[in-house]
Amino acid sequence: SMKGALEKSVNVVSVEILLKAGIDNVLHTAKNMGIESNIPKVPSIALGVADISLLEMVNAYCTFDNGGKKINPVFISRIEDKDGKVIYESDKTKKTKQVISKQTAYYMTEMLKGVVNEGTAIRLRDTYKLKGEMAGKTGTTQSQADGWFIGFTPGLVAGAWVGAENPAIHFNSIQYGQGAAMALPIWAYFMKSCKSDVAF
Repeated sequence: SMKGALEKSVNVVSVEILLKAGIDNVLHTAKNMGIESNIPKVPSIALGVADISLLEMVNAYCTFDNGGKKINPVFISRIEDKDGKVIYESDKTKKTKQVISKQTAYYMTEMLKGVVNEGTAIRLRDTYKLKGEMAGKTGTTQSQADGWFIGFTPGLVAGAWVGAENPAIHFNSIQYGQGAAMALPIWAYFMKSCKSDVAF
């Protein structure tokens, strides 16, 4: 199933879905969800060959957690003076745009929950003992040069990337070079540190 393939990172299914949906349609959706980097029009984009920033990836995942609405990332949302008076507040945080349907966002979230509960990110449950609603996806490049984990709980999206500017610098094996081994632990410890603010 599509859910099972996503959970276990069976990427041949991702390529098949990409081809059925149409590369142009996928690129259009990615752009609407906040991916501004250049994505080549090749089937291997389903395997993660595009060079996309962590900020863009986290922003795109916000769309799933936000019921299909894209939000614009801001680095400073508000500044208060010493008396608590607001002297600056960004208006970008209030601007949203529906870019995928609520139903699609729900289906994606449910499938990404499977990655955490039964798939490549199950270490969040088994090893790091995180509880509560979580969804996310691991990512690993072919040469183990990049490892990713983007995940979210209700109301909080975060991501971790491990790699180097030069792809010649990489792990020699998938054991340590996979996203579940090098990026997921960073995300897990970050979320543990947020325990007082997020219901696990």
